Amino acid sequence: MNVWFHFDLTGDPIEAPAARRIPTSPVKPSSPIRDVSDWSGALALISCTKAKLSKSAPARDLYSSPAFQMKRQLAERAGASWVVLSAKHGLLQPDDVVEPYDETLTTMGVTARKAWARNVLPTLIPLAREAGHVVCLAGQRYIEFLVQPMTEAGVSVSQPLKGLRQGEQLAWLTQHQ
Repeated sequence: MNVWFHFDLTGDPIEAPAARRIPTSPVKPSSPIRDVSDWSGALALISCTKAKLSKSAPARDLYSSPAFQMKRQLAERAGASWVVLSAKHGLLQPDDVVEPYDETLTTMGVTARKAWARNVLPTLIPLAREAGHVVCLAGQRYIEFLVQPMTEAGVSVSQPLKGLRQGEQLAWLTQHQ
């Protein structure tokens, strides 16, 4: 069910005191780079998902959610290499064989997520530097403590799904398939 609201402002606007006026210069919103054609040679970061096969498999096949598979296929078609950000294992290469597990960063506290990122960065930074550009196709909790260290290491980072809700992310992925 959708609910739509419509608001109208009527009457005279209330003026703020001169000392409290906010400058009206235009602010340029930061917009994520969503152009897939620029991903050739980049490194894509894809987060693990809850949906997994019930048996050990290479990381490329273990995560069975449609969103994971769409991200993987998109990265491959765009000419990017990719790795999995795993809550349990840290950084996984597509061919790394992994047993199913039930662990996620979305329920971990900040301290645990920072510790996870500190463990991932020593492996991630050299890969990111080699690629020169990283495309984050992972959830915010998976990249929140990775982006700044990568940019400080001189790596260009784009987040094409940043600010998009889950349904919007799926729509964007579908549009770019």
